[in-house]
Amino acid sequence: MKIALIPLAIPCDSTDLALAIQRTGMEAFDFSWNMSIEQLIDAKGYILLATVPELLRNANIQALGEFLQGQNIKGKPILGLGYAARFMVDYGLVPGLYKHLIGVGIHEKTISPASLMKLSDDYQYNTYTRLLSPKDRLGSPMIAQLEFVIPPGLLAEVQSQGLDVFWFEQGGIAALANKAGNAMAMLAYPENNLNGDALFNSLREHITSDYLAQVEPLCYWPRR
Repeated sequence: MKIALIPLAIPCDSTDLALAIQRTGMEAFDFSWNMSIEQLIDAKGYILLATVPELLRNANIQALGEFLQGQNIKGKPILGLGYAARFMVDYGLVPGLYKHLIGVGIHEKTISPASLMKLSDDYQYNTYTRLLSPKDRLGSPMIAQLEFVIPPGLLAEVQSQGLDVFWFEQGGIAALANKAGNAMAMLAYPENNLNGDALFNSLREHITSDYLAQVEPLCYWPRR
């Protein structure tokens, strides 16, 4: 059960993430930018990681975005952690509008360097929450200094379906998913704390079930 770990920034240390994947019974495949994107095809899921604000900007990143848009339509799990949430938004993987249109912004914000995350009141049961309950708290010693900016109409649709999956206890959306629940952007790094293993165990159980989500767009058209 191979999970591709894809760094979107340099430097980017994926050691803790690889350990979390291995700890929960999966195989971590470290993707390097000297590899062909075709080497990602047989992965069962994708985790994107960036621990610094500046993402890579090159033709390979665009090719990766288009590749993952295709894998998303197939229902494969795609998880963006920390600053990789910006990539998930830029390529329309979350919240998942028609033809991957961009409907959500993501802005820099000064926030606490550590924060607990909790499931939202009406959270979506999805690829990453299968083994979690409302009483659970996911800790992270570091979170991205970002916030999701969501227009009121889209926010109402997102919240009605529980796509604002996690919130920081201090306030603010911590993780945003698409309608099918296979793609999620999280502004923190749950791999850095053992209580985050429940999220990765949920991913493993989802993959073991051989279930591929039927990906459909949200009923919202972005205003310009």
